[in-house]
Order: sequence, then structure tokens, then C-alpha cells
Amino acid sequence: MTSPNSESTASSEDLPQFEDAIERLEEIVRRMEEERIPLEQLVENYEKGMKLLKVCKASIDTARARVDVITKAIDGEKPELATFDGNE
Repeated sequence: MTSPNSESTASSEDLPQFEDAIERLEEIVRRMEEERIPLEQLVENYEKGMKLLKVCKASIDTARARVDVITKAIDGEKPELATFDGNE
């Protein structure tokens, strides 16, 4: 999920799956909206939320690219399943 020039040094195995990232992001937002939290903790939560948002966006971008590949195959040729590496 991460590109070689990504700021994060975490491997893709360390990143949460899309559904887990969304759930964690929703929890962070809920706490930030409902609880009285010190400013420093708010900033830390914001940073965590932005990292999770980046994971979600990458997952959505990959899914969108896969759908585009499938659609192009259906429009132009016989559809076929192929491994998608995200660099197409």
C-alpha cells in the first residue's frame, strides 16, 4: 500500500485494512468531538487520523484502479482476471 518514496517506513503488513482504518478513524473523530481533550492530545489524535485517512485513500484509489482495469477489459476485450499490482 505504501510507495517506495512514502514518508512511512511501515511495511504493508503493519498497515490496517480499510475497514479497520475506517473504524479507528471514526473512533478518533468521535472522541475529538465528544470529549474534553487537552490540546496536545487533540493534535496527536489529528495526526493519527490523517495517517489512517491516507491508508483509506490508498485503498480506495487501488480499488478504483482495479475497477477501471476490469471496465476497460469488458469494454474492449474478453474480461479476464489478472493480478493487480497497483502500478498500472
